[in-house]
Amino acid sequence: RVIARWEHHVEPMAKLGEGDQRWIVKERDDGRNVNSWHWEEKDQTAWAKERLTSLFVGAAALDDATGSCKITKVDSITGEVSLQSRKQRRFALYELDIKLKWEGQLSYPPR
Repeated sequence: RVIARWEHHVEPMAKLGEGDQRWIVKERDDGRNVNSWHWEEKDQTAWAKERLTSLFVGAAALDDATGSCKITKVDSITGEVSLQSRKQRRFALYELDIKLKWEGQLSYPPR
């Protein structure tokens, strides 16, 4: 009496120069990275500097009865930001040194 039967079929490996067409990325004349399959890196430093400047300037870190503190200027942003992708996964990599000017006022006694 057979209670369970397990069969395992192994697909033959591709011969040199052949392969499973689902996994072969064809060379393209336009050089396009279809579906972000291959490693790709895009510099986003300029965009990040512009975006961070617009977010920081005027931002209030404190504004209550004890006082106020706000960012008045982005003095400098140095470093780099890149967006990397491989097999449709994206990774943001950054290393930044940000220097800000700020002003604050302490209320005593609290308002």
